[in-house]
Amino acid sequence: MSLPAGSLSGGVPAAIALTPILSARYHAEHLALIREAAPGARLVNVSLEGLADDADLEEVE
Repeated sequence: MSLPAGSLSGGVPAAIALTPILSARYHAEHLALIREAAPGARLVNVSLEGLADDADLEEVE
C-alpha cells in the first residue's frame, strides 16, 4: 500500500510546521502533546515568510 506524500503509517503526517506564535516560544508540554498525537512526525520551525532552515516543506501538513 502506498501512502500519500508527506504521510507516515496510520495517517500520521511526516512533518508538522510550527509557526511563530505570540509568546515566541513553544512550551515543552505542548510539544509533548503534539509528539504524542503524531508519533514519528518531524516538527519543523517555519518563519513568518514560510521558510524553513533545514527541512523540505513538501512533507509538512
